[in-house]
Amino acid sequence: MSSNKKIFRERLRELRGRRGWSQDHLSARTGLTQPYISQLETGERDPPLATVGVLARAFGLTVSEFMEET
Repeated sequence: MSSNKKIFRERLRELRGRRGWSQDHLSARTGLTQPYISQLETGERDPPLATVGVLARAFGLTVSEFMEET
């Protein structure tokens, strides 16, 4: 697994957890389905860059900020 994929998965879970958002809440904020968000978090699916942008905006971040390791 590439490090970017791992960073993405970990960051998505971290940001969602920090805000106390369920996958359903994130789904409502982004228009992405809850099952798709689950697949992104588990690594079953790899997001296109546009999806990373949608998720970053939902958290009030740029794509670069979203992908920063913490």
